[in-house]
Amino acid sequence: MLRRQEFIRRTFTPGNGKPSYFRVSPSAFARCLLGDAPRHRIQLEAGALRRVFQERESFHRRGETVEEMTYSSAVVPILGSERVLGAVYADDLKSMSPIREPDLHLLAALGKVAGAAIEGVRRAQRLQEEKENLRRLVAEETEIVGESAAMQDVMDLIGSAAQADGPVLVRGEGGAGREIVARAIHLNSRRAGGPWVTLHCAAVPPEGVAIELFGHEKDVFPGADVRKKGRLELAHGGTLLLDAVGEMDAGCQEEVARFLETGTFRRAGGTEDLRADVRIIAGTTRDLSDARSRGTFRDDLLSRLGAVEIVLPPLRERREDVFPLVRHFLDQFGERMGRRMEGLTPEAETLLQGYEWPGNVRELRNVVERAMLSTTGTELRPEDFPSLLAARAGGRETARTLEEVEREHVARVLRLAGGNAAEAARLLGLSRAQLLETMERLNLPG
Repeated sequence: MLRRQEFIRRTFTPGNGKPSYFRVSPSAFARCLLGDAPRHRIQLEAGALRRVFQERESFHRRGETVEEMTYSSAVVPILGSERVLGAVYADDLKSMSPIREPDLHLLAALGKVAGAAIEGVRRAQRLQEEKENLRRLVAEETEIVGESAAMQDVMDLIGSAAQADGPVLVRGEGGAGREIVARAIHLNSRRAGGPWVTLHCAAVPPEGVAIELFGHEKDVFPGADVRKKGRLELAHGGTLLLDAVGEMDAGCQEEVARFLETGTFRRAGGTEDLRADVRIIAGTTRDLSDARSRGTFRDDLLSRLGAVEIVLPPLRERREDVFPLVRHFLDQFGERMGRRMEGLTPEAETLLQGYEWPGNVRELRNVVERAMLSTTGTELRPEDFPSLLAARAGGRETARTLEEVEREHVARVLRLAGGNAAEAARLLGLSRAQLLETMERLNLPG
């Protein structure tokens, strides 16, 4: 209990030399507290207290000033977890008796509740500010564009994953942006200044993935004239993206699981355990839990990789992001070509909005780039998107199976690419190996 008389008696004395007693509002009194006062203790700065009282007017009651009365007051701290946040002030102008003990307990409880509430509000505000800052950084440092709720959730997950340092699994269809998301995590993490290394497991023969990943010693196989460092060793101090991780064979999966467990690995043909400080981000187009159920993907590896999983929604499920992406690509390509594009005509907007985008963001990017190369105007029209017009015309025919639609689309893209499988794979957002597998499944000529 802090009695006002204990603090201000004879502290401030008017010109007549008599002690004076003034009423001070709680906010004014709280301003007298030192900001770094130790917990459970209120310290008052005499000079500040004197100035506060000098600034207050005398309290009048029934024509008499407070200088002629004596009364009790109390102050209890508003306690935070580490410091005093303020004070609760109360006084009694009606009674000459001291403030009672139950009143003090009530005030103390009020101070504790107020402290918890203030810190809760501040903590929520701080977390929201951090979330907004992370979203801004992700958007600024990468090509991730999206205003939909689904993509805002993805950005939040990227921010959270960037603050940690464990493995991350990024799952999404071809062209949905797995590598961009993985790079965003890297750029916003403590490893941003370290190496960024990628390995697309489907682009390497299954028996060669382990050698690409872990390296090899000299003369371990014909043609190995020198020792070669693997991608894992090259990524020391940084981040390694293992895309299409589901394509690794059982032996390579075992070695990756061992590295995640121990932080050590061996080059092919080596006998020495080596260490690498590397964060692994894995990418996949499919749900690996199905592969685990079939026994084609190790349970222990999935458990370690999938502790944090980011699932990217396909573009057809977030159509509100189509036009922000188009605007982004128009600005990007316009700067490169030295042109300024106004946008799309209403008819072109309808065309793009109605397309299913099986190749996702990558396909949209390629379509916009081709359209800009084919037009001389400042707006893109439907005729600037011949592949989309052909797809829409095909959709007016009788109902067909999904396999038939997929076969026609892949065949059309192959024709656009002049039969070049690598270019067709790029347009479809697939690896060359994935395209060849798809062509075989759809009975398309190679």
